[in-house]
Amino acid sequence: MTATTEPTEPRTHSRRPATPSPTIANCDALIVSLASQRFVIVRRGDPIRIWSAEQLCRPIRTLRPGERVYYNGRADTVRAITVY
Repeated sequence: MTATTEPTEPRTHSRRPATPSPTIANCDALIVSLASQRFVIVRRGDPIRIWSAEQLCRPIRTLRPGERVYYNGRADTVRAITVY
C-alpha cells in the first residue's frame, strides 16, 4: 500500500442516526400494485375494495407480493406493496 491510500488521520466524524422509515405496520395508506397493471390505494377508514383470495378477513397490511387477491370482484395477483 502506498502512502496516498492510507489515511493520515482517523475518521472522527460520527454518522447521522438513521431516520425511521415508514413501515406498513404504522402507515396511514398503502399502494398495492396488481399484475393487471392497476394501482390500488388503501387508506384507513376508506371502504376496502381489495380482499385476500386465501382468507377474506385478513388485514391488507399482511398481503405480500405474489399473493392472490380479489379487486372489485376479479381475481388478481399482488406485484408490490409500498407505503403511501
